[in-house]
Amino acid sequence: MLTCLVIAKHSDKLQLLRNQLEAFDPFSRFFYQSISEEAWLHEQIIPDVIYMYVQGNQEDNQDLLQCKIVYPKAHIIVISSCKSLAYSVFKYNLLHFLIFPFVEPEVVKCVQKVKRHCIVKKNTLCIRSYRDYQYIKINDILFLKADNNTTDFYINNMKRVHGFKTLKSYQSRLPSGFLRIHKSYLINTNKIRRIDFGKRNCELTGCQQPIPFSKSFTEELNQLNETLMKKAY
Repeated sequence: MLTCLVIAKHSDKLQLLRNQLEAFDPFSRFFYQSISEEAWLHEQIIPDVIYMYVQGNQEDNQDLLQCKIVYPKAHIIVISSCKSLAYSVFKYNLLHFLIFPFVEPEVVKCVQKVKRHCIVKKNTLCIRSYRDYQYIKINDILFLKADNNTTDFYINNMKRVHGFKTLKSYQSRLPSGFLRIHKSYLINTNKIRRIDFGKRNCELTGCQQPIPFSKSFTEELNQLNETLMKKAY
């Protein structure tokens, strides 16, 4: 679990950020602090990630620099309604820039980027239900299928494991090799053996049934297909 510190000058902005960030990344632990409360520099928190809302004035630049000094190992993500501030990511060597109000696909990309930079590579996934803990190997997962507000995992030999969170929740925990191709399906791209753009479905090694993909995800499949073609003879 990652520790995230969310910083903004005003409490109303913090509340807006809180409502949205926790929805996109339910598996991280969030702390919130207003810059106006100068104690934010002395909190007994060692964050992995810092989300900082800035408006683009000189004080914001000073706060960013101070933040890098106080938390040198934290990955900093700038949040702003001003697109021109995206330059600060390069200027100060930060991790990412998010435009506010949030656009869901961009936040999902950001969360995945955070995972790649912060989380030690793991090869198992824990699926918990009350006092019941199941551990499955990431490489054994063929695909995930949404079932209302729960999710079914299909692993080698089409064995099914039931998870009690949404597909979006599990997507945020799994590595980037898992691709959303339909509102109801998330596939392990390492298992792909065929992509049929005519029938709009994918076939996976070890899976008896083709997995459909939506027209809205065709571009993602095209990009994946280009990557697979480069690796093939």
